[in-house]
Amino acid sequence: MRHITVVAVIAVSLAVSSCRPPGGLGTPTAARIGLKVTNNQVMSSAVSRSMIGQTDASGLLSYQVAITKIQLITDATITGTGWSDPVQSLTLYENPVAIDDASAANESTGGFVDLLDSSALDAFSPRYTLTTADAGVYQYLFISYAPYVRFKAQVAMDNAGTTRLYSKSGGTFVYSTTASPVVPSTGMGWFTDDSGADFSTGPAELATVKIGSGGSIMKFAKPLTITEDDLAKGIQLKLMLVFDPVGAITAATKSTSVNQLGQPADFVGGSFFDGNLSGFDVPIPTMGALVSAEGQTVVMETYTTAIHETKSDGSDRSTNSSAWNSQWFRQRIEIFSLAEDPATILSVQVTNLIETASKASTTSSSWAPPPPAPSPLYFTTSADGKLSMQDYNHQDIVGGLQRLTSVGQTGTADFTYSSSMAPDPAVAAPYSSFQPKTETLGYTLEAIRTVAN
Repeated sequence: MRHITVVAVIAVSLAVSSCRPPGGLGTPTAARIGLKVTNNQVMSSAVSRSMIGQTDASGLLSYQVAITKIQLITDATITGTGWSDPVQSLTLYENPVAIDDASAANESTGGFVDLLDSSALDAFSPRYTLTTADAGVYQYLFISYAPYVRFKAQVAMDNAGTTRLYSKSGGTFVYSTTASPVVPSTGMGWFTDDSGADFSTGPAELATVKIGSGGSIMKFAKPLTITEDDLAKGIQLKLMLVFDPVGAITAATKSTSVNQLGQPADFVGGSFFDGNLSGFDVPIPTMGALVSAEGQTVVMETYTTAIHETKSDGSDRSTNSSAWNSQWFRQRIEIFSLAEDPATILSVQVTNLIETASKASTTSSSWAPPPPAPSPLYFTTSADGKLSMQDYNHQDIVGGLQRLTSVGQTGTADFTYSSSMAPDPAVAAPYSSFQPKTETLGYTLEAIRTVAN
């Protein structure tokens, strides 16, 4: 079964300041950013498993973020989701509206952009003109966000869609430093408490959640090179950010004394709970990033594989009655290239999704969210065209993925994921979660489509 996926494309056109001789073509047109929403048939919709679900295109009604800064970076030190020591930073955009407190987040009429509203995207139009000082090779794109997200969602909690959780306005931002009966955290961070609300009744309302300060790091598989010759010729470039609402937000209902958003990972930052301990996990958005020249056509390939996550020692505990049993999740890999040069990969985006109920076990851990998706930072392509990717720590993500040409075509590759399945608490302690595990798995090309710009 396929569904219509909304892909929000934020396109930043970079015009170049250059000198031309008399009688030439003149100065390039002014820089522009065009933002459009396109509907494409992509892959199976996000699914639900009795107590947990994820958004699809019809369930995520609004997703508003306040982008504070967009930067191209030549090099930096990357550690996990953080960065430091940037080299040759080129700032393309800075938000003129400060969204740094709850009042501004709830009441601001500016500063936010709705990634699902085509009119709002069209109105978001920062401009940048390159100069000779900007010549260089840029490997990274950094996007910084204000610590608030506004969203409106109705997430199906069963495959029939008869039971849903609805976002609600209101709530209090709470900072947790210890384990909590609402968010079973062993760390610290923000969550939003709306104990007077009941998320099981509609309609959905626009909600504000505090996510803590942060941003996204994206590395181009093909670095952006801007030469002095390019500047002299007035090259026209386009930066695009591609957002997919499928799996963007996870929702869960209470299980025994805790919410499934806390098992196995810690989902404090961006979590929003009602009085019944039902809640939403609203992370910083993940988007594909790529750069192309004016007139080029960007192509997006979507691959998926089903991963059977097991205990960290590799054993399958699907028949064990413990809460920490094996579960399935689906990994989506989106590869961006040019129609004019299909062999050259521009960028790759990886997302982890809930797997279909038919493959999920009936144990409680099958209701848990999938583990966090890795961010590919290192890419290699073998002589026979197979793609391999690693994260910031040179930990394998995918090895030997052969790109396919026909929708529905299948292949096999080596997938490495961080298993969150700890040893059986009834047998061994302490837990040793998030251990890397590599398996040779089948994958499917779900779609090939042109990205609107």
